Amino acid sequence: MESIFVITNKKKYSEKDLDIWIFLRIFKYKIKVMEKEFIPYEQSFDLKELGFDELCMAQYNDSNGFDGFGGNYRNSYFNHQDQVAAPLYQQAFRWFREKYKMQAEILWRGDMGCFCYKTGKFKYGEHAFSKDDYKTYEEAELECLKKLIEIVKEK
Repeated sequence: MESIFVITNKKKYSEKDLDIWIFLRIFKYKIKVMEKEFIPYEQSFDLKELGFDELCMAQYNDSNGFDGFGGNYRNSYFNHQDQVAAPLYQQAFRWFREKYKMQAEILWRGDMGCFCYKTGKFKYGEHAFSKDDYKTYEEAELECLKKLIEIVKEK
């Protein structure tokens, strides 16, 4: 016989239901915590258009957020054009290094108290600094990724 638990809203739940509820709460929390590690939908879609087809552990189904997490997703697996693999930031930057020999670096400007970035082919002495400064590392990282996408699209 299953035990019955009373939750604050006075509904009765079985032990199994309570386990599922706890699991889902923890899973949703983990997704929220991890979400900042993935590049946004718009940039994921841009990378897909540029040929990104690396294995990712999450996907977007549309601009409303994650539709899958913890799986194995590649852009070539999807049939719908609004589906896109969600790479981690480090995957995206690695892909630019390997495919286009483009590197990027986020820099702290201690004299100004802000972040900036530089992009280019550092090995060959070619690089450019961002025109703007950013309050957070994450802002600079996203803008740097956008800049790499822009550079490759222009080629």
